[in-house]
Amino acid sequence: MFIQIKYRKPQLRFLLCVALVLLNSYLLAESKDSVIVNKSNESCTMYVNKTYRQIDNDGFITSFDQALKGKLSGVRVGSLGGSPMSGSNIDIRNVASYFSSGKPLIVLDGVPLENNVSWSAFASQISLNDIESIIVLKDAAGAVIYGFNANNGVIEIVTKKGNKEKFNINFRTVNAVQQASNKDNVLSSSQFRQHIIESGSAEQIGLLGNSTTNWTDEIYQNALATDNHLSVSGNFLQSIPFYASVNYLNQDGILKTDKVNKLTGSLRLTPTLWNEYLKLDINLRAGKNDSRVVNQNAISNAMAINPTLPVKSSETWAADNFEGYWQSTYIRDGHIYLNSLAPKNPVGLLFQENNTLNSLHAQMHINVDYKLHFFPNVHFTMLLGYTSRNITNNVIVSDKSSNYYQMGLIQESNILNINTIGQYNLIYETKFGKNQFYVRVGYESNKQSNSSYDYNKSFDGVNADSSAFASKIIRPAIFSSIKYIYNKKFSFALESRKELNNMLESSNPIVTSTVGGFSWNVLGESQGVINALRTFVNYGTFGYQYNFQNYVNTNASMIISRPKPETTKHLSYGINFELNRITGNINFYNKELINMRDWINIPKGTNFNTYQLVTIGSIKSISSYTYSSFIT
Repeated sequence: MFIQIKYRKPQLRFLLCVALVLLNSYLLAESKDSVIVNKSNESCTMYVNKTYRQIDNDGFITSFDQALKGKLSGVRVGSLGGSPMSGSNIDIRNVASYFSSGKPLIVLDGVPLENNVSWSAFASQISLNDIESIIVLKDAAGAVIYGFNANNGVIEIVTKKGNKEKFNINFRTVNAVQQASNKDNVLSSSQFRQHIIESGSAEQIGLLGNSTTNWTDEIYQNALATDNHLSVSGNFLQSIPFYASVNYLNQDGILKTDKVNKLTGSLRLTPTLWNEYLKLDINLRAGKNDSRVVNQNAISNAMAINPTLPVKSSETWAADNFEGYWQSTYIRDGHIYLNSLAPKNPVGLLFQENNTLNSLHAQMHINVDYKLHFFPNVHFTMLLGYTSRNITNNVIVSDKSSNYYQMGLIQESNILNINTIGQYNLIYETKFGKNQFYVRVGYESNKQSNSSYDYNKSFDGVNADSSAFASKIIRPAIFSSIKYIYNKKFSFALESRKELNNMLESSNPIVTSTVGGFSWNVLGESQGVINALRTFVNYGTFGYQYNFQNYVNTNASMIISRPKPETTKHLSYGINFELNRITGNINFYNKELINMRDWINIPKGTNFNTYQLVTIGSIKSISSYTYSSFIT
C-alpha cells in the first residue's frame, strides 16, 4: 500500500513529511499486501525517479492499465468508458502541448512503441498474464534516452522469460459476471404516467402508452467473461531458456451486443553463448482481436424515452418501417417520418447497428548483447524490432433503423501501421579504485509507415464517399550517456539525444533532449535501522515538434509563421530512504512547457487566411510535492 499527497504551501511541507513518514510507516508495519517498491540503479547511473510494480493479476483484470489504477504515486489512470474496448487514459505529471497526445511512451522489453497506438490497441497486443513487471519513469532522468516521445513519461513493460533451472507448465482461468451498478434513478412507468396526468397537457396525455417498460433494464445485461492463459517455460537443450504462452479472452460488455474476443500468443528465447560473452533475447508476439462496438447513445436515450411505450410494437407501421421497434413518428402526405426531436428506441440502436472491429497484430524483436572478447569492458548491443497492426472496421446499419432510416449505411475502413526500429550501442564500463565510469554512444533509426482508407455508401449506392491516406516518418537519432560514481556515494550523469524527423518543419527538423543529474548516497553502507538514504536532483529539457504537414494548406492559401519551438523543462529533487522493509521517497518536481503554440484568429486582410500559428505562453506545474512509502 502507499499514501500519496500533493501540497503547494512550502511552510507546511516539512511538517507534512514528518507526519506522513510516521503515519505511513505505522500503517505499512501492519500491511502485508503491497508489492510496490522503489528501485534505483546501483550501477554507474544517476538516480532515476521510477516506480516498479510486480504484476499480481488478482480478480478479473485483463490489461496492464487496469492493473495500475490506484497503485502508483504520481500516475493517474482514468477509464474512457465501460466497454471492454474502451481502454484508459494514463497521465504522468502531465503538462502537455495542444498538439501532443499527452500519453506516456510505452516500451515493451526495450522496444519503444509509437505514441499513435491507442491504449485499447496496445492492450490487445499483450496478455497481462505475460507481464513480469512494470516500471514507470516519471521525470527526465532515464526518459531522455527515448527522445521527445518520452516527454510525458515512460512505461517500461518487462515480460516473463524462461527459467534455466526447471520446466514449468501453468494454466490459469478466471471467469466472471459483471453487472451495471449505480444506475441512474429515473421515473418508473407508473410515476411517469401519474405525473403527466396531473401536470401534462391533453396532447401530452395522449402520448401515454399502456406498457410498463424499464428501458435501462432493456439495454443492460449480465456480462459473462472468461480469461484463459496457458504458459510453458523451461530450458531447451539446457542452453536455450524459453517462455511460450497462449491467452484467450471472451468478454461481454454490460450493454447488450457489446462483445470482445481476443487470442494472443508469445514466444521468448533468451540463450547465452560463448561463456556468456554473447546474450540473445528473441521475442515473438502475435494476436487477433474481434469485437462488436455498440452505439453508447443508447444509454442517454434510455434515460429520456417514455417508459409507458413498448420496446416493440405489433402494429403494421412498426413492422414495415422499423423491424418492429417502436419509434416516435408522424404522418405527412401519407408518408411516415421520424420525429427528430424525440428520443430514439435505445434497444433498436443496439440491435439494428452492426459495428465490428477486427485487428491483427504482430511484433518481433531481437536484442543482441556482445561483450568483446579482446576488450571485456566494452559491450556492443543491437536491437532490431518490427511491429505491425492492421485494423478493419465494418459498419452495417439497417435502413429501418432510426439513425439511417430509409437509407442504411455500409462503411468499411482500414488502418495499417508498420514500425521498424534499429538501435546500435557501444557501452564502456570500468572501475578502478573508488572510481566508476560508464559511457554509452548509440545510433537509432526509427521508421513508421501509416496507411488508411475509408469507404461508405447508402444501401442504394447513391450516397457514396471514399478517402485514402498514406504517410512515412523516418527518425534517425544519435544519443550518448556519460556517468561517473565516486566511492559509491557521489554520482554525476549527463544524457543527450538528437533526432531528425522528416515530417517536421523544414527550418528546424532536429529535436534535442538533454538531462543532467547528481545523487549522493548519504550513508554509503547500511547503518542499523536505516539501510539507505540518498538525495538526488536532476534537470532536463525535451525539445518538442509536431507534424507541420497536418496544418499546411497544400494550395498555399496562407502563410505560416515560425514561432519558437516548444520545449518542456523538468526539475526533480528529493530524498529516497530504506528503513528495514520500508522504502520511501519524498520528491519535489517542477515541470514547465514553454513557447506553447496554438492557432489564433487574426484580422481579415492581414494574411491569406484568418488564423495563424503563434506562441501563446507557458504551462507550469510548480513545486508539486509527492510522498510515497512501500513495504517490500
